[in-house]
Amino acid sequence: MRMNTLGLLLLAVMLVACGSDPAEPEPATGDAREQAASQAEEASDRIIPMSAEDGWVDLHELTIPEPGTATLVANGETMLLEVECHGPGVIDQASEVPSIMASRLFNAQFSSEGTMANGWRIQLSGYRRVVGEEEARRDLRFYRYRGMDRASLDIIVFDDEGMANSSFQGGPNDRNRSGEGLPMLHVQPDGSFTAVTEMVSAATMIPGNHRFHRHAISGPVELAGRCPQTWAESPPPGGIRAAF
Repeated sequence: MRMNTLGLLLLAVMLVACGSDPAEPEPATGDAREQAASQAEEASDRIIPMSAEDGWVDLHELTIPEPGTATLVANGETMLLEVECHGPGVIDQASEVPSIMASRLFNAQFSSEGTMANGWRIQLSGYRRVVGEEEARRDLRFYRYRGMDRASLDIIVFDDEGMANSSFQGGPNDRNRSGEGLPMLHVQPDGSFTAVTEMVSAATMIPGNHRFHRHAISGPVELAGRCPQTWAESPPPGGIRAAF
């Protein structure tokens, strides 16, 4: 009788053990949590492969002016600018490529200048690039952005005192390290380009109450232009500016 009772008790214990919920996993240690977070960030921020053809982007719905000119709308004023461009757009890596462009798959940049209604001189420059993977990896030393796309727009206004009032937008750069808003500058093979963005005055980078960049163009801008020739016919860039 005692053996039967003991057997029943053992059987009941075994049934309870088999039917119980699995043990909860032990909470992750600090090192494990950091490693998991790092892996998740790396997966979401991975380099996205791009080709040179990814440099072509549909234009914004703006009126494109005559070749060699651009229109800039800012602060309620429409300004007509003269344009000079550098290409070649899609870069043929199989041909002889200037060393400064060896890591680029696509290059389209321009410079322009004109006069505001109040007589002040204005200079504007911009570029759009798709860069090689190796250059994108080097950027990781500073930029959080791990992609292979770059764009920038810079505007300088020279006032009555000859001071340069600067504003800029783009990414990745010191203010936009994650590359948000790219490509920003849209270009097409015929040499046309457009941008719809918001300029940031360089004064925001200088603390305190001062007179620097107080006449800089800031806020929403619209830009539409066309190079004197197609990007393929534009000369490659040169000089210090081309390195950035």
